[in-house]
Amino acid sequence: MRDAVLLAYRSIRERKARSILTVLGIAVGIAAVIALMSVGYGMQESITGQLSEMADMITVKPGKIIPGRGVVEFGGFNTRDLKDVERISGVKETVAMAGRMNEVEYKGERIMVEIVGVDPRDISAVFGGIIEIEEGRDLRENDHKACEIGYSLAKEY
Repeated sequence: MRDAVLLAYRSIRERKARSILTVLGIAVGIAAVIALMSVGYGMQESITGQLSEMADMITVKPGKIIPGRGVVEFGGFNTRDLKDVERISGVKETVAMAGRMNEVEYKGERIMVEIVGVDPRDISAVFGGIIEIEEGRDLRENDHKACEIGYSLAKEY
């Protein structure tokens, strides 16, 4: 055992450059593994945080499937239906919203967009912290013929 230690010590002393490079390589390898693990955990926490913001929201769309055609025809809730759903244990609040895909024309260009209608008081209940106003202001109750548009629609068109 003593001979092995002396041999290792002599070898390290005589080949200093090789020894330093070996130690440096091991240190860089360990640092790379730690950095990759840190990035992985950071991304996992970020994604988990974003998903948990939306995880407690359930969207209910009443309707029926037509046999043979596979088409879904959506019905609707009335105020009484919303009150009944809100009385269910564990439901924090209910919000009515309407939505559909529609063709929109602006400056002679037509595109298909998803249009969602929500009472301005309920926007934060539906979208919460998911969206932020980049420019302009939130809608108010007395706004008529006004809308908020998404980032891609605003920047691309």
